[in-house]
Amino acid sequence: MSIIRLKEANCRNCYKCIRECPVHAIAYRGGRAVIVEEDCLHCGRCAVVCPQDAKEIEPAIDQVSRLLEGPEPVYASLAPSFHAAFPGATLPMLGRALKLLGFAGVEETAIGATAVSQAFAALPEDHTWITTCCPAAVNLVEKYYPDLVPLLAPVVSPMAAHARMLHAALGEDIRVVFIGPCIAKKAEAGQDVDAVLTFEELARWLRQENIPVVGREDADTIPMRHTDSRFYPLPGGVLRTRPHDLHHHRHTQAVAGLSRGLGLRDALRDGQMRGYFIEMNVCAGGCIGGPVMRMMGISPYTGGASVRSAVREGAGDRSPASEDLEVDLTASFRDLSHPRPIPTEEELWEVLRQTGKHEEKDLLNCGACGYSGCREKAIAIFQGRAEPEMCMPYLQKNTEKMLREDIVAREKSLAAMESMRQETLDTAQAVIDKQMRVAQEIASLLGETTGETKAALLKLKRNLTSGGSR
Repeated sequence: MSIIRLKEANCRNCYKCIRECPVHAIAYRGGRAVIVEEDCLHCGRCAVVCPQDAKEIEPAIDQVSRLLEGPEPVYASLAPSFHAAFPGATLPMLGRALKLLGFAGVEETAIGATAVSQAFAALPEDHTWITTCCPAAVNLVEKYYPDLVPLLAPVVSPMAAHARMLHAALGEDIRVVFIGPCIAKKAEAGQDVDAVLTFEELARWLRQENIPVVGREDADTIPMRHTDSRFYPLPGGVLRTRPHDLHHHRHTQAVAGLSRGLGLRDALRDGQMRGYFIEMNVCAGGCIGGPVMRMMGISPYTGGASVRSAVREGAGDRSPASEDLEVDLTASFRDLSHPRPIPTEEELWEVLRQTGKHEEKDLLNCGACGYSGCREKAIAIFQGRAEPEMCMPYLQKNTEKMLREDIVAREKSLAAMESMRQETLDTAQAVIDKQMRVAQEIASLLGETTGETKAALLKLKRNLTSGGSR
């Protein structure tokens, strides 16, 4: 099941999510959008732009509540971007709020980020590596560019690293819940972490329980000492945390935003970038600019300033339980691509003709359907991901044709009715004429009756005549 769900009743003839999805992992069938799970990056952009509130992020509050009611202690791994999501709140303040919900303790996910940075620095320098901190970026490579999978650094994400460190420090029987700004992290739940809450979910939950965020602090919630790793949610944040005494001559490149990532793909495939260490994040603006932050109305500029301030402040004078522990951070990645059938040129034009396009000049490429052009849309129809009726010019022409046909049909119907009226008039006149001849022959016998018949027939004729003139 997708972590982004569709509310079918709300989805109505809108192609905005198709236009926004960077990899077109959204099909359109039966008048509704359909998220294609095996192709989805879980970036969450479709949920943010949906004007009809037809997308729902998989909720986790009930799941976490059940964990808190269980026998095992539950610890929270809190992403460093909490400084942007909860302005004015310190780690000990959130520690107190989370303990009131039932958590046994709270640590910063940035502890795991420090360990990940050290693992990155230890990788061979003569190889090009792509960071694996952003799950949507990993999905992009595994699902769409499997030839680049060998470039993914074989290191777990900071979330997974910190969860492993928490287990090493506090026991294998504990439960770990990650709390952060990333929708794609929910797809990782069930591996090293038991559940994932977004900041939006946490804020809503705290409001429901009337628990304030800013206020008293928990004395047992200890900030980390190596605060540079709090840079991670910012563009270039991973590169800023590299140990400076290791591989400081390596070429580096920070890429934030999918459009820039696609350009990077071409450079890597062409062999233009060798020996590079590449920080890749699907969200423009880094984690601070992701969908959850946008849903919460947090600007990446003010949010980024809050995170940068947190790097300089609040370092602990002693280490939290998991900080500086060494655990296995090895990860492996694989080809998860699902190649789609590509039509031949003949098959493509066969589809295009379904939408009234018979030659190149008919390809308007207006983009109203959500696709960049008519050919891309035709390919989607061929693959069963779109419908001909999504084409606005085609729909307009069809509507105009139907209106014209309806007008012609109505005119034919009126003409037929007029012909029938005239035929009735003629028949009535013939009857009148015949009756009058008969009346003249037998006037002595049927005079009064004939007069009444004539009056009735003349009245019928007047009615028919007046009906036709209305």
